[in-house]
Amino acid sequence: MAAPTLFLGLLHPAAAQTSQNTETTFQEARTLAFAGNRQQAKTVLRQLLRQSPNYQDAQILLGRIHAWNGHYDSARLVLTPLTSPESFHLEATSALTDVELWDHHPEKALQLTDFGLARDPKNQDLLYRRAKALQMLSRQPEADATLQNLLTLNPGHEQGLALAEIFKEESAKNSVYALYELDAFSKALDSWHTLSLAYTRRLKQGNLIGRAYVANRFEKTGTLVEADFYPKLNDNYYLYLNAGGSTASFFPKFRSGISLFRNMGHGFELEAGLRYLRYAENTVIYTASVSKYWGKFWFSFRPYFSPGQEEIAQSYFLTLRYYYGATDEFLGLTLGSGFSPDDRNKDLSLLPSATLQSSKIRLDVQKKIAPLLLLTGRLGLDYQEYSPSAYRNNYTVGLGLDRRF
Repeated sequence: MAAPTLFLGLLHPAAAQTSQNTETTFQEARTLAFAGNRQQAKTVLRQLLRQSPNYQDAQILLGRIHAWNGHYDSARLVLTPLTSPESFHLEATSALTDVELWDHHPEKALQLTDFGLARDPKNQDLLYRRAKALQMLSRQPEADATLQNLLTLNPGHEQGLALAEIFKEESAKNSVYALYELDAFSKALDSWHTLSLAYTRRLKQGNLIGRAYVANRFEKTGTLVEADFYPKLNDNYYLYLNAGGSTASFFPKFRSGISLFRNMGHGFELEAGLRYLRYAENTVIYTASVSKYWGKFWFSFRPYFSPGQEEIAQSYFLTLRYYYGATDEFLGLTLGSGFSPDDRNKDLSLLPSATLQSSKIRLDVQKKIAPLLLLTGRLGLDYQEYSPSAYRNNYTVGLGLDRRF
């Protein structure tokens, strides 16, 4: 083919030069994008596409940059025309599948992979993404079969092998978790020690968790025992159910909770529920939350409202997680104002008060240190008003292990 190309270049030197310049410009944009200079890369690509509007490689790279930036609708606008039956492009289909996976639309991702595999049944990129989509849809047997097909075609497929490890971990039906937390106070209290133990069983109906907290506080030792259940109602709804109790004075005699969760699509989830605590008095706390996945980030905002005789006690918490590695590996930051009934490590008898104030910041990290074994760490600081106009700092450090099998 070299001679005809050279001959055409001699006949049309301007066209050959334009093609060469276009390719050079595209490589410049690609280098910028992979070096992290995405805005510059987008500028170069837009200029290139004004000159060569049908340059598909440039369109695909522009779509991917939008997706990397979390601008999924912009990515769809660029990539969707390249996945139509009339102008089908396998790489564009793969890129658009990533958009739907990252934006938590596994059903759309599955449709795209099936559409592409109908044209190229052995396409490894699409087989890999199909396995991920099926796993997100909880269709694990089909996900396993698709992944096995991929690894039969290419036993050394690195992403496929990594996904196989994830499938192995997530197929574990049981989990045992232990967390030790030390709370130190700047005044008024000696240190608290809390050991929490939990066993989780993954059932078809939803996760069932048994949990015990053994704590030493106020020079006394006590235990809180409780159970959680997360029953699935359908693909979009599930419940949180909780019940527990203790004979220790610093734990509630009885506690319970219920929440309804709704998957809104686009990575959004809404919740509404209530918590009940029985100390010397009964306390009912109303709560809600809105959560959002955005790329590798997860955000959650949760308020609590507890009606009192004169005022309503209010608490607000914002949590951010960044998932940096394998499944369940994350860095977390929580900022809060007030008291949370879901924090067993705090003095929940203060919850009914609408006048006492508290502010908190907490850092969490979870890291896989071996197959099916996670290490968790926690650092926290609470600035608490424990009686009118009397404040103290509460420093928290925690370390835990999660073993799955």
